[in-house]
This record gives sequence, structure tokens and C-alpha cells, in this order.
Amino acid sequence: MSSNFSWFLRFIIYIPLFVCVTFITLYVYLTGAFDRNIDACLKDPAIVPSVTDRKKMIPFVGCLKRKSNFFLTQAMDENRLYQYAYPKVPCNFVGKWHVSSEGNTYWLTITKDALFSMEMIKYGKEAKDEPHPVRTGVWSSVNPYVAIQFFDDTFFWPLNQSKVEWTTANKFVMHNGFQQVFYFNRNSVLDQTCVFKR
Repeated sequence: MSSNFSWFLRFIIYIPLFVCVTFITLYVYLTGAFDRNIDACLKDPAIVPSVTDRKKMIPFVGCLKRKSNFFLTQAMDENRLYQYAYPKVPCNFVGKWHVSSEGNTYWLTITKDALFSMEMIKYGKEAKDEPHPVRTGVWSSVNPYVAIQFFDDTFFWPLNQSKVEWTTANKFVMHNGFQQVFYFNRNSVLDQTCVFKR
């Protein structure tokens, strides 16, 4: 085996392997450090946000930032948590939606004040026999292409952030970090004062 070919093999095998191992190690370190910071900040009940007092997220994020460093903040972007206390909802999202994903269907209603409720749609005997649980929470979209859902019945981290792709003013597709795809079809009339932006 020639020296040049040997170096070529090292280049195509070892360098990508080194980059991959470095990335995984860094990710494990950063997520572990962030989890420790969250646990430390949760020990102060005066700053732990809740459904009844979302504004506590402000001092909570302040606590996370004090315990963070530049690299951790760049990777985890704890500033996104401010959207729990001060959500933003473009008028495009407001209304009632029929949502389908992997054989499940839901009714989702998003209000102007950024609150949402979600109810699974059941059919036939299942619809009569089982109650229809309703999940609620806060919907925030700093722009029409990103959505963060904070569910009232789950912890607010890791963030439930998704990418949004609009097909029309009344339809969009949402992709979350787990490769799940949700299809949204408007079931209410779009406010005539809302200017649709894509």
C-alpha cells in the first residue's frame, strides 16, 4: 500500500470518525451541564414557572443564564424559554385546526392570546366509551415558520419546537425533532384583517 493511499484512507476514515466522536462528546457534555443547571434552578420554588404564573420564567431563565457559559448558551439557547412568559402568535395560526399525524387526528384551537387546546378525535364505539381528554398549553411562534408548544401537563424542557411549512393560508405542515409530521387544515374562517405571509 503506497504512502499516499495510506494517508488518503486515514483522511476519509479517521477525520470523520474524530469529528463524529467529538460532536457526540460535546453534545453529551452540553446537555448534561444544562440539565444540571435546570435542576439547580428548580430548587428555588420562587422562580419556578407554572401554569398559573408563567411570568416566573423570567427569573428562571436569569438563573439559567447565570449558571451558563457562552458555549452552553449558544448550543441550548435558553432565551427561547422567554416565549412561555411572553408568547407571540402571528394571526396566521389563530383559529381551529384539524390536525392529523400517523393515523391520529385532533382538533386544535389557538387563541389570539397564545393559548391552545387539543382534543383527540375518536370514532365509533371508542368515541362513546372513552372520555375525550383535552390538553392545553401555550403556543408561540416568533415567525410563521417556527412553532413552540408548551403543554400544561408536561415539563417545559426539552422544548417542543417544530418547523412550519405553509402550503396555503389554510394549510401547513409541521415537523418536530423526532421526524414526526403533522398536517394542519384550518376549520375556521381566517380573520379578514390578517395578512397572510409566507
